[in-house]
Amino acid sequence: MNRLFIYIICVVAAMLPLCGCSSSDEPSPEETNLAAVHGSVVIDGEPVNAAAILLTPGGGVKITGSDGLYDFTGLNPGKYELKVFKEGCQTQNSSIELAAGRNEELVFSMARSVGGLSINKNYIDMGSNESNNVAGFTIKNEGQGEISWEIANAARWITKVEPATGSSPAGGATAVSFTIDRSRLSNTSTDNYATLLVRSTTQGDGSVAELLVTVFNGKGTNIQNDNSSSDYVIVGNLCVQTKDLSSEEGIDWESAKLICENSIIGGFDDWRLPTIDELALMYNNKDAIGGFKSGENKNIWYWSASETVSYSGKTYRVLNFTNGDQSSLLPNQKISVRAVRSLP
Repeated sequence: MNRLFIYIICVVAAMLPLCGCSSSDEPSPEETNLAAVHGSVVIDGEPVNAAAILLTPGGGVKITGSDGLYDFTGLNPGKYELKVFKEGCQTQNSSIELAAGRNEELVFSMARSVGGLSINKNYIDMGSNESNNVAGFTIKNEGQGEISWEIANAARWITKVEPATGSSPAGGATAVSFTIDRSRLSNTSTDNYATLLVRSTTQGDGSVAELLVTVFNGKGTNIQNDNSSSDYVIVGNLCVQTKDLSSEEGIDWESAKLICENSIIGGFDDWRLPTIDELALMYNNKDAIGGFKSGENKNIWYWSASETVSYSGKTYRVLNFTNGDQSSLLPNQKISVRAVRSLP
């Protein structure tokens, strides 16, 4: 009997490390095949509170506390993009390659916005409540004179921005609201991300402010980077957005480039201006893509990234989406723009 009792004790003792009864925290990345990234957000070396960090694909959004720290864990190895939003600051972004079993560090040093235009929020989460479809923010003018501005919206599920253009007097503020249509949310992404880009149109001001908007549709927490989102279609080796990024009044070349590169659609943030050859491909497939302007309006012309040089200086190639004609325009002209990204 004594031998049997000793044997049972030995067996139980041998099994204890396998019971998972330890009070330690969850396994570190080094103990798994997953990856992680952590770091801080600072201004002049001081931690930044309430900065929003967007990680794509699939990481969601983290908000810093008074210590300025953030972390994303449980990630699959691969390439990720991190983008940091903070009111009163220029948006920062960085790419990082994460390896299995490693927790990388990435510090963001924010710079304060230039010009007089700013907004009072950097991030709005519309949540999963079906009745929560309207939100707002305030455009502030901290400059010495009146500033005119416009708001670019790249998301088909943000159906109204009001007002989308306007002006604010020195020291004044303007309230803006936007409306979302949850029936237009992507069926293939569990989270939907978009950026409302507020840009000064007053010459010499140069102000740009970005508002990150997210909607959780109740299916999970990770974006799936497949190619079936209704916010874009695939043509050849291109993903092409199904909605213009410009307003009815059109947009100049520098703003068009900036808006494309800051677009977050389908979980991707590597959108860009198309080349003139890519514009021609889009024109040949315009019915399948949809949404292009047509008729006699000047905005039937679309910007490309292809530049030329003329007697007037640097110009950029443009394409007419009514008849397919190509031409060149000075960068201060205002026409339409549509963003693309290359397939891997």
